Amino acid sequence: MGERASRIEAGWSGDGHRVPSASPPEMVRLLGAEIAEIRDELGGLVAELDRRRHDLLDVRLQLRRHGPAVAAVVISFIGAAAGVVWLGVWRARKRQTLMSRAARVGRAVKGMIDSPERAAAIAPHPMVGRILTTAATTVAGTAVHWALTRTLEALRESAAEARARDHRDRRERNLPE
Repeated sequence: MGERASRIEAGWSGDGHRVPSASPPEMVRLLGAEIAEIRDELGGLVAELDRRRHDLLDVRLQLRRHGPAVAAVVISFIGAAAGVVWLGVWRARKRQTLMSRAARVGRAVKGMIDSPERAAAIAPHPMVGRILTTAATTVAGTAVHWALTRTLEALRESAAEARARDHRDRRERNLPE
């Protein structure tokens, strides 16, 4: 029987006493008692797993339990996004100053003088990078949308099943809706 051997096979009764030779009716009674004990243990385990599953899928409960941590993560993501945007704006403004533009032109001229073969090479059009960036962003956005849609559908289905199960249980117990 899985992890444990039957106590009847080992010559033991349900209450822990040695049974030299049990009669068939006695063995049936002992086996029935052992089955009832295992059923009770299994029922308790299944009930605990069910409770934990309900707790895990209860978004409000999880937010109550882990609210500060969720808030910290959300604030961190917003802060990181704001930092990236701020850095991009700061760098763009810095690149637009007259001194920065003059320095870039000076580096370009120096590069052309030092290695004219590199200056003569055809550089890829800047539009290619923009197109690739747009395509990558679109793919990433579609993937996130797909994942969120599937997750929300699964949550809605589990909530509907829970409501139906609750309705069925209430109807079986003749409780008001």
